Formats: sequence, structure tokens, C-alpha cells
Amino acid sequence: MGLGGHLTWTAAAREITKRSKRPCLPVNGGQIVSSDIFLNNPNFVTEHTQNCFILDLGREETNYCISDTSEKAVHKKDKHIIQTICEYYGIPDPELKCDLFFTEEEIGKVSKLTSELPDIFLTIEPHSKQSYTVNRQYPWEKWQLVVDELKDHVPIVQIGAAGSKVLNSVIDFTGKTSFREAAALIGKSAMFLSNEGGLVHAATAVGTQSAIVICGHHSSEMVAYPQNITLNASTHGVCGMKKLCEHCHADFKRHDHMKLVMVIKGRLNERNSY
Repeated sequence: MGLGGHLTWTAAAREITKRSKRPCLPVNGGQIVSSDIFLNNPNFVTEHTQNCFILDLGREETNYCISDTSEKAVHKKDKHIIQTICEYYGIPDPELKCDLFFTEEEIGKVSKLTSELPDIFLTIEPHSKQSYTVNRQYPWEKWQLVVDELKDHVPIVQIGAAGSKVLNSVIDFTGKTSFREAAALIGKSAMFLSNEGGLVHAATAVGTQSAIVICGHHSSEMVAYPQNITLNASTHGVCGMKKLCEHCHADFKRHDHMKLVMVIKGRLNERNSY
């Protein structure tokens, strides 16, 4: 389970702690789970206590996959990942929002990084983790076209891992932050542009709206947060493919990037951002 998966469990821990008045101990296979995502979170404890709620991250019933092979995942596609987890614990209507609690050091570092940026800026991470599936990466050239359309209206800061390919006309912050610090930086931006993934989950924790394009690997119901702009380019339904899906890539190639640009501009105009 990656950082995005752990973020969805922060929502479950919040809802459970709120109702039970007991902090959660995350375990998997009988072992306590340690994650940077859970750091500083009052809804988690790091060791067993008499009053803690055992939160098993490995239960089949809370997995958003019905089956998962090296080639394809069959998803529980009718509800959001957070709803699937919480439903098992008898929570019918969880808030679709993840949690992150930053340290003073993280807050200070991000404040210093952004001190010379304008008050209004966008963040972008155009890369997608390829280890789980190669079918959720919106084409690089389309991200560049999106930036080209927005750059004269609002500054755009690219975040991500050191050594990442950098788009033209962005402020390059790649390699300057950890995952958690990147999330805190997103929290200072007016909007986050990215592929579906961990930082989109993280953006909900900092109250920043994301704008993403998804294709046939996931269903909108499973991954889309209601507070976000989520454009679905798929014409072939939900495939769950991990290896190359020609339909997903064809759908992304056909997608009109201006649909994303116009909705971003519209939302920014609504907020009088520029």
C-alpha cells in the first residue's frame, strides 16, 4: 500500500475516532504499520494501548479491489475508496477528505520556500507513478499545452521528485520537498493540477481543489472527490488494466486539453484569483 492508500485510511481513522472516542492503531498482518502519513495525527497511536481501536489495513472487506493480478485489477467501482473502508466499520456517510498534520519544521520550510512567490499560484505534478499501472498518466505534451494556456494568467509551480522532467514556463520546485512538504505547499496554492494519485488525496487534506483527467483504469466513483474537478476521458468503460491499455492511451490522446484549461480558468475566475 502506497502513501495514497495510507491517506485514505486517515479518513477512516478520523471517522472512527470521532464516533468511538478511541484513537486507532494501524496494523496489517498483525504488525503495527508505521507511515509518514500518520505522523503527528491525533487519530493514530504508534503502540497498543488499552483504549485504542485496532484498525486492520489488510482486511479483504476494506480493499477497493475484488481481485488484483499483475495484469489487471477488478475494482469495487460503485463507491469511493473511503466509503468502501468506512462501510465495513458501519459508517455510512464519511467525509470524503484525507488528513495530514504537519510539524512546525515542515510548515517553516514550506513558508520559506514560498516566501517569494506571489499570493496566487498553481501547483502541478505532471508525472504519475508507473509501478502500479501505466494507464493513468495524462500525456506530457497535453500538460505542456495546459501550462502554455495558463502561464500568462497565473504562475505555476511544478513539484515532484528530484530529477523529474520539468515543463516549460513553470517555477521548478522539483526535488525541494518531501511528500508531506509537497502537500503543505499545495495547501498554499490556489489549485493543484495532476494525474490521479497520492498528492490528489493529500490535496484534500489541505483544502486545495485538484484538477485531473482520468481514463478507464479507475471509475470516477472510486477515486473522484466531490470538491475536485475530475474530467473522465474514458470511452471504453473501466478496464483496471495495469499493463498497457491501448484504449486508455487512445482516449487520453483524443482528449481536448482545452476542456481542462477552460474549467480551471472558470474556477479561478469565480474566486477572483486573476
